[in-house]
Amino acid sequence: MSIDLDALQLPTLEELRARGSATPGRELTAEEKAKAQADKAKKPTPFHTKKLSENLCRKHFKDLLGVELTKVADTKRKFGDRTFYVSEDVDFRGNIFLRVAGVTRCYPLRVESKAVTLKRQWRQHKVKLAGSFPLSSLTDIQRLYLTENKVRGGLSIIYLTWWLEKSCQAAFMVHLNSWMEVESILQERALGNFKGKSLRFEDCDLLSTSEIWYANRDNKWWLPISHWIKPYLVDQNQPQLNLPL
Repeated sequence: MSIDLDALQLPTLEELRARGSATPGRELTAEEKAKAQADKAKKPTPFHTKKLSENLCRKHFKDLLGVELTKVADTKRKFGDRTFYVSEDVDFRGNIFLRVAGVTRCYPLRVESKAVTLKRQWRQHKVKLAGSFPLSSLTDIQRLYLTENKVRGGLSIIYLTWWLEKSCQAAFMVHLNSWMEVESILQERALGNFKGKSLRFEDCDLLSTSEIWYANRDNKWWLPISHWIKPYLVDQNQPQLNLPL
């Protein structure tokens, strides 16, 4: 059996658009509208850890390092009838004064902010926090921007936070050099199902010298003596080392 395609009465593009824009059905009553609004109000407000991390990043750099970070906006570009947003740099730019080998000068600063969402899991008869950061989430272009800034004599930092709902459980300012070392160690730790391609929450011991501490008693964040950047801050009366820029 053959079908005469020419004889088929197919709808035109205008007719299809008209059908798609049609909104058949009755209008909701006042009671139904009120119920719908009440149901919507009961739903939890969505939150984005990326935005939370960026806000906390700005606060930490200002409060702990005295640095005002500037957000780098993506550039809007068009290709035909499509719009694309192209990254021109990492998340933040800034400048920081550091004393290195007894000399104080201003360093160009680049910061890429990353966030991980944690979940509670039952492990070994205990509730533990679990989550992981895929190393590929630090993209090749972001690595390029950070590396270029380092080659020019600047300071490049990955700011990493771990979130349980809207509460930050851990925060780190990681020097680019340290980040590369951590990635190599994770590859060495690869065993079984773990391929060494992500940073798990339990691997945060590798970032101990990059951690920002939180004091529950004072409800504030602070830089411990063990933090790698502490000796280079201008207001610190400590021996100055050679910063691995």
